[in-house]
Amino acid sequence: MFGIIQGSRYNPFMPAGRPPTPYDRELAAELCDRWATEIKGIDEILDDLRIERGQDLSTPSRRVIYRWLDEIPEFRERSARARKLRADFLSDLRVKYALTPLIGEKTKLTSKGQETEIGDNVQRSQLIVQTLSKVIGQLDPKVYGDKTAITGDGGGPLQIITSIPRPPK
Repeated sequence: MFGIIQGSRYNPFMPAGRPPTPYDRELAAELCDRWATEIKGIDEILDDLRIERGQDLSTPSRRVIYRWLDEIPEFRERSARARKLRADFLSDLRVKYALTPLIGEKTKLTSKGQETEIGDNVQRSQLIVQTLSKVIGQLDPKVYGDKTAITGDGGGPLQIITSIPRPPK
């Protein structure tokens, strides 16, 4: 299926001439540290690592990172910790964007022509804060996710009443 020849090492998803990337504990630590403390995504971080390493072919691709997550328990745990730390980092960043004016220009077409207004771009700040809130909620739903739990008295389980008690006559 998909051009994979039974019993051969041919892989149509591997770039030509590039051997499989073995797990590198030091590189994995660097990747997780950056992911936890930078606003960049995985692809941008991998690109930066390739540039820093001089286009080193041992720098993994996103596909290799996913394979490491499946196969290497140490990397899976470190990555999970990085996700939680990233959520905290982005939460702090969200507050910063909410409190810092984002000065920009708005251009409107009116019957008199173009009007340019310079000031705080509130809609853009709202979009950034809402996007960060959604991402943070996905990274650590227990802490930052939408809370929609339905519970009984004191946060306990719901009680299901199957009959209506009637007062004695």
